[in-house]
Amino acid sequence: MTKVACAVDEIERLTAGEAKAMLDKDKRGDFVVLDVRQSEEYEAGHIAGATLIPLGEMGDRQGELNRDKKFIIYCRSGRRAMAAAIALCGLGTILRKAYPVGIGGTVLSGQSSSLSDTWWL
Repeated sequence: MTKVACAVDEIERLTAGEAKAMLDKDKRGDFVVLDVRQSEEYEAGHIAGATLIPLGEMGDRQGELNRDKKFIIYCRSGRRAMAAAIALCGLGTILRKAYPVGIGGTVLSGQSSSLSDTWWL
């Protein structure tokens, strides 16, 4: 497998609202929502249909990802999502297909946010 060097400034970041809008328009199922938080965080609340692959497991579990899809990668602040996007790029996934998103703690605590409540389990 070829390793690719990826720069942070080459990766398009999305707000939670932008990510939700993209998913709402995704009628063909082009996107995979990837949660890179820890399992305890995922169990406390996550985006419906999200695949959990904690950041630390990304290298070992990359084979589970369909490289023909686009990825919306999320965590609480966006830092782990960005690290995962860089890791996926380095593992050969096409850079333009990974969008890191920070969803913020208010969504997970059940407080109001810009995301629809139906987005969460």
